[in-house]
Amino acid sequence: MGNRTTTCEFKFLLGCFLSICFLIQACSDDEASEMVPFTYPISLEAQATIQGNSVTWSELETSEFERYWVLRSEDSLSDELDVTALAGINIADFGSSDTASFFDTNPPRIPVVYYKVLGDLGDRFVVSPTVAVRREVYPINKGTERLVIEPVHNTLFAKVFNEGIVTVFDYGNKEDLGSFGASRTNALLSSGVYNGRSELYVYERFSPELAIFPVGGQGIERYTFDENVAGVTSDGNGRLFVSFEDTDDRLGVYERDGFQEIMKFSGNRRSSWDLLAMSPPGTATRLLLINAVQAEEFNFNENGDFLSRNTQQVTGASNFNSQIAIHPNGDFMVPFSNGLVMDQTLNSLTILAGTGSNSHAFSPEGTELYIFHDEKFKTYDVPSFRLKDAFTLSVNNIIGLFVDPDDRLLLLVFNTFYNEKWQTVVEIIPLP
Repeated sequence: MGNRTTTCEFKFLLGCFLSICFLIQACSDDEASEMVPFTYPISLEAQATIQGNSVTWSELETSEFERYWVLRSEDSLSDELDVTALAGINIADFGSSDTASFFDTNPPRIPVVYYKVLGDLGDRFVVSPTVAVRREVYPINKGTERLVIEPVHNTLFAKVFNEGIVTVFDYGNKEDLGSFGASRTNALLSSGVYNGRSELYVYERFSPELAIFPVGGQGIERYTFDENVAGVTSDGNGRLFVSFEDTDDRLGVYERDGFQEIMKFSGNRRSSWDLLAMSPPGTATRLLLINAVQAEEFNFNENGDFLSRNTQQVTGASNFNSQIAIHPNGDFMVPFSNGLVMDQTLNSLTILAGTGSNSHAFSPEGTELYIFHDEKFKTYDVPSFRLKDAFTLSVNNIIGLFVDPDDRLLLLVFNTFYNEKWQTVVEIIPLP
C-alpha cells in the first residue's frame, strides 16, 4: 500500500483511530447526552445489477486526502480492520478525491457480498460502514445437463448430469420442490400443463416410452407408443402432441387422459425432430417441428381442430439450442446455437455470427433478444437484430438463460463451485 510507512505502523495507527471512536461511544450516559453521536466519515451505497455490483461513496473534502481503498469480502467487514489482511480484499484504489464510484464487474455470484471504503489521509485512515449486496441465488442440485422451464407455474426442471434424477425448483416462491428418478440417464425433458397443473414429460430418443411426472401430484403415468418418441408437448386443453422419428408418422395428437389417438400427420422419414409449442397453454395451438434441414408449423384452434400446416426448408442451421428462444408474439425464433433467426413463416432471416450458445431469450415485450456467449451478455434490437449492447458477465458454465415475461424475471442457470462443492445455481434477476 505504498512506501510511506510500514505495515505495522498502518496497523497501529488504524487501531488507535478506531479505538478512540469506540471509547467516545462508550462514555457514560450523562457524558454521552452532551456529545454528538458518532457518524462514519464516509457514507457508502452498493447495489447489484446483472453486469455486476455498483459501489458509490461520499467524497472526502480534505487536503490530507491521499487515496480511497475499496474492499470486498464474502464475510462481513469489521471496523477493526487488520491492515496486513487487506491485500486479499482490496479490489480497487483511487488517488483522486472526487472519484466516488466503482463498478465491480467480477463479484462472486453468491447470496451476499460485503463492501467497505477506506479513506487514506496519510497518517491515518477513515472508514465507511460495511454495506451488504444481496443477490437471489439458489443452489438446486449437484450439476445439471438439461433444463426445462414451465413459466405458467414458475417451475424449473433440472436433470442431474449423468444421472436419471430430475430436481424441481419453484422460482416464484424460491422453493425446492424435491426430486424424482427419471429412470433414464440419457432422458430428454419437456413440460406442459394438464388440469391446471405443471407436468414433466420424460422420454429418450429411439425409444417409444413416455413417462409423465405431475408436479405436486401423485403417481407417474407411463405410456408406450408404436413409434420412437422424438418430442412431446401439450396444449393445456387436454391434448398431447407427440413427434416421432424414423417413421412415416411425423406427428400424433392424443387425448391427454387415456392417450387415445385423435389424428396423425405423415411426412418423409427424418430423424431428430424437435417439437415445441409456440403458443401459451389454453389458447389456439401453434406447434413447431424442426430439425437442421426442415421446419414444419401446425396450427389448431382451441377445440383442437386442425387448421393448417406449413413446411419450409431450413438454411444456415447448426446444432440445436437446448432451449429454443421464441418471441412473445411468435414473430421470431432462435432455434439453433449459431444464432440463426427465423420469422413466423419459418424463413431464415439472419445469423448472429459467433454466438455459438444455447443461451438465448427474448425480453418480455419482445423488443430485445438476450444472448450469452463466451462470457459476454449481448443485447440485440428486435426486429433489426442489430447489436445494442455487450458486456462481460462473470459467470462461466451457463447452461440456461430464461425470461419469465409475466413476472418480468431473468433466470441465469449455471454450474459453479458453491459452498465448496460443484452445484447448479439459479440466479433470479428482476427486469425493469
